Order: sequence, then C-alpha cells, then structure tokens
Amino acid sequence: MATPALCLVLSLVVCSSLGSHWPRVRLPDGSVLLGAATTTARSGRPVYEFRGVRYASAPAHQRFKHSQPAGPLGEYNATQFAPPCPPAFSWSNDWFTDPDPEVLANLRRPADDDDQEDCLFLNVFTPTLDGGARLAVLVHIHGGSYIAGSPLLARPGFMLEHDLLLVTVQYRLFVPGFLFVGTEDAPGNMGLLDMTAALAWVQRHIASFGGDPSRVTVSGGSAGAAAAELLAYSPVASRLFQQVLPMSGSAHAPWAMERPEDALKAAGSIAQKAGCESSRPADVVACLRGLPIANLSDIYMDHAMSFWDQDVDTLVGVTPVVQRQRLRAPAVLPQSPQELCQPRSGYRGRPMMIGVTNRRSCASHGAATAAGPCCKHDGHFFVGHGFHVWMNPNVSETERLYRIQSFLMESLKNTYDPVIADALYEKYLNGYSSPEDILIGLTDFVGAAKFKGPLITSANCNTNHGGRTYVYTLSHVGRFPNEAVEHGMDVLYLSPRSDFKLSEEDEEVSRRLVHLHANFIMYGDPTPNISRVDGVPEWPPYEPGGGPYLRIDWPFRVQRDFEAREFNVTRAEGLPRSRAGHSGATVAVLLACGALRHLLSR
Repeated sequence: MATPALCLVLSLVVCSSLGSHWPRVRLPDGSVLLGAATTTARSGRPVYEFRGVRYASAPAHQRFKHSQPAGPLGEYNATQFAPPCPPAFSWSNDWFTDPDPEVLANLRRPADDDDQEDCLFLNVFTPTLDGGARLAVLVHIHGGSYIAGSPLLARPGFMLEHDLLLVTVQYRLFVPGFLFVGTEDAPGNMGLLDMTAALAWVQRHIASFGGDPSRVTVSGGSAGAAAAELLAYSPVASRLFQQVLPMSGSAHAPWAMERPEDALKAAGSIAQKAGCESSRPADVVACLRGLPIANLSDIYMDHAMSFWDQDVDTLVGVTPVVQRQRLRAPAVLPQSPQELCQPRSGYRGRPMMIGVTNRRSCASHGAATAAGPCCKHDGHFFVGHGFHVWMNPNVSETERLYRIQSFLMESLKNTYDPVIADALYEKYLNGYSSPEDILIGLTDFVGAAKFKGPLITSANCNTNHGGRTYVYTLSHVGRFPNEAVEHGMDVLYLSPRSDFKLSEEDEEVSRRLVHLHANFIMYGDPTPNISRVDGVPEWPPYEPGGGPYLRIDWPFRVQRDFEAREFNVTRAEGLPRSRAGHSGATVAVLLACGALRHLLSR
C-alpha cells in the first residue's frame, strides 16, 4: 500500500484514485519502469512521470569518452529525479538554474560512493499509458552556458494540457562535456553526443510511453537552444528528430561555438593550472581524467576567471567546436553552421519556431537585483561585464574606444570587418556619454549582435534551405520574478513553478504561449485552422527580408520589418523606470551582478 510520504510526492487526488497501483511501462527490451502520477497545473489532467531513467553510461574513469547505451534496466524505480550532472559551479537562489521546491522534494540524493559523473538520465512525462497513442514528442535541452543547469526546470504542468509528451535530458557539462584536444583522447562535443544518445533512446523507446518517434521536436533555452539547432546541423543527430524549437539562443550566436584553435589553447590553460602539462595529448587527458570532479571544477573556474577581462564571449574550453580532425567515430559537427547555410551545401531545413526575449527592462530593478537574481534578459545579458570594462573611470578615451572596438571584433568572430565594426559603433554607441545612455546603446547592440542578429541568420538559413520557419519576440513585460522581459523568461511561461504566481494578464499570456508551442509541436504550425489560439492572429511563416513575425505582447500581433523594429527597441521604447525612479545608482547595482552570474544564464 502507498505510504503517506509517497502520497505526498504524488497528489492527494491521484493517490486516492490509484492506491498502490503506480503507473508502469514495459520497454521493448523487457525492462519495466515504475513511475509516479501527478496532474497538470490548470485542468488537473493526469500526468504519468518516469523520472531519472538511465539512457546511457559515462563513468568517471571514461571521462572524455563516448557514452555507452544503457542496457536493459530490469525492474526500475523511476519515481525520483536523478541528481544533475556536475556543474562547473553551483549558484543557489537563481530561478534560471534552481528547480522548483516541489521538484527538489523528489530529487534522489546520491550516496557517498555514487559516481557523480555517471549522470546520463532523462525524464519522460506523458498524459497516457496507451502504447498506441502515437502522440507528438517534445525533447527539451536545458541551458546554463554548457557549464551548469539541469532538466528539472522544464515541468509538464502547462504543456501536457495538450496531447503531447515531454522528455527532458541531462548531459555532461563543462570540462567533462566539452574538453577538446583535437584527438581521440578528448575529441570534444561529448555533451552534444550525450544529447544524440538521448534522442536515439527516444527513437527506440518512446512508443511504449504513447509517443510517436516520427513526430519529435527538439527544443532548448539559451545554450540549450543553440545546442538544439546544432543537432539539426549534425549528420549524426539530425535524422533522429523532425522539428526544432530554439528559445533565446541560436547556433549562429558568437557564444554558441568556439574556434578549434581557441579550444586547444583553453585545454592547454586548463592542463597547466591542473599540473597536467605534456607535449602528448594522451598524457594530458590521462592526467585530467584522474582528477576528482570537485578539483576539476575549481581548476576550470580559475582558468575561466583568467579570461574575464578579455571580452571573451564563450566560457573558454567548454563550448561546442567543429571537429575537422579524423576520428574513428563519426564527428557530431564536421562542418560549421555557416558552411552548411551556404547554397548547395546539402543541408535540408525543417519546421522551425525560433524566438528571443525583447530586452526592455532590468536596469529598472536595482533593488530586486541587489537582493536576488541578476538581470539576465537578452541584450542586458552581456552588458554588465562590458559596462564595467568600458566605463572604468581610470581608462582614457583612447583605451575606452579600443576596448569597445575589441568587443565588436569578438562579437563578430570570424565575420569581423573593421568597416562593419565602425558602422556598428556609429549606430549604437557614438554620441552617448552618460552611463544610462551608454547602457541603452549597449543593450541594443548586444541584443542585435548576440541574439537577434543570429536569430535572423538561423531563420534565413532554415527558410532558404526549404524549411518552414516561425519567428517571434517575447515582448510582454511580466510581473514575475520582477517586472522584466529577462533572458530565458520563456521558461517561466511554459513551466509552472510553485514559488512564482502569475498575474491574471501573465496567466493569459502563458496560456496562449503554451498553446502556440503545443500547436507547433503537434502540427508544425503554431496557428493551424484545426487549433486556433484565442487572441492570437494567424501567424504566417517567416520570409527572408524582415518577416512576418509574431510579437508576443498585449495584444499579440503579427508585424514585419524585424530588424528595423527590434534591433533598436531599447532606444525606441526605453528602459522602464522603477517605481522609485531611475538613477546612476541603478546602473551601479546592475554592474554588481558579478563576473560569471550573467553568463550562467546562457
């Protein structure tokens, strides 16, 4: 019989109706998974959760190696979430990275002798136990700059009001997930290969949960969005899913990937700080493999901080790379997205829905920022560090201009051209002198260079290669966790949290946004005739040249001229003032957000 504690884990309604009969699913290999039962947040629809299901194995003694598919699991307890993969560092009290308190209550606590790195688990949420239901499937990849985060943020309480399944995935992070030395010893992109292994598991097993393996959409937020799109460019992963849904991130963003030569230098720096220097890559990797994960985390953070004042976009050494070297196993990314987007590259587009948050506040939330989470919305995302570097009062005007130009060069990466950099400087920064005015210019520039420009590149590439593309901006200023349109805030509208309550208006925005996402997942069209969304006009596919796109605001509306309207939105609409008024002190509080805090949100 179910214990009172187990009933608390589920819900009183479900416990009373199911008694001791917990949901079970039998996999084709004979494994039987014992799950948990919950309900959706709005209608109380039953949801069956299979938590912490192993999809592959990657033990610490095999660090930097390909994972191995999980064998039959036998009678498997899938009632608790698995501990997340070890991050480079942890940061508490952050809505972007910390799970809902109710989720934490169902988190399996690792034993002292558990291998923390053997962390390749996924979670399956389904509204049905009918193995023949053939419902559409959403596979979600969490963000966190490839160094932190977990799948525990993505909850089914809103999305599973609709007829679809949700799968959330853990993958190796920071050095174990992305170290690159250019040889088989550490070929890079282990985290992406983990995601690929999870997608292969979905293809083999999702039908047992009522899902359709031929109707799989991969989504992600921030770095997870970039990863989702990178998988679409991968010859290894692209055949394992049909649609892609990146939110607040793009594979074409300058922070999404790293140049192989930079990744090699970073590996050398990490090795040097670890005392693992050698001329032989195999010896370096063997030395790093022998370090405890906690030591490796400290070493990596020491390495990362040494790059902080260099205006470097990526967290150096823990980012996907193009693998041009010859490998025994197929490379997950043998070509760059830019190469594949060229005419006649052989790349084939697919249904895509892609969007960004429309950075319009944060600077107005000095008091909230000082007390809690740092501002993280698109645009302000990289501004805190840049503002600190560029506006140092001890820096000469010549040095200040040099630093800004260097930032432009880093932002443009391989496409840098001095003429373009000068034009961007004139467009966004020249003529501004006060901190507040410079903040506006930087916010627009950073949003255009690192989020919105890459989004348009992704949309153009997908459309030009035969894919149907839907573009949106999330512009609605919500009331939680503060009045802002922050980076990654889409997650809060798509997944319920017990510690954040939606206002009446936010609730309606959430319902519409969830419905749009569900329609795309189920039909490949966010506003099909068969499932129209109340209060949302018909949303046509994007066309290169400026639109159309959906502006998610109050009201929802379809617009054109994306670049003209959205690339200068902060200058046009301003940064909202706090109730106490806006001042230079607000900027000072913004800058106090700290070195890696805003990068963590990617």
